[in-house]
Amino acid sequence: MSQALGPIEDRFDALLIGFYNPRTDGFDLNPSGIRTITTDDVLLVISANVSALTPHANS
Repeated sequence: MSQALGPIEDRFDALLIGFYNPRTDGFDLNPSGIRTITTDDVLLVISANVSALTPHANS
């Protein structure tokens, strides 16, 4: 997990990274390095640099 999220944190000046899972209606904020990403997960990024996220808002 940390290898996947590290570049996101750097590229988007992320203050917080988490996942929302609509199936379980739950959030996992600052997930541990051993967490597995599932197909239902939606990436949630809170960034200090909004202009970096704007092109990806609906991706």
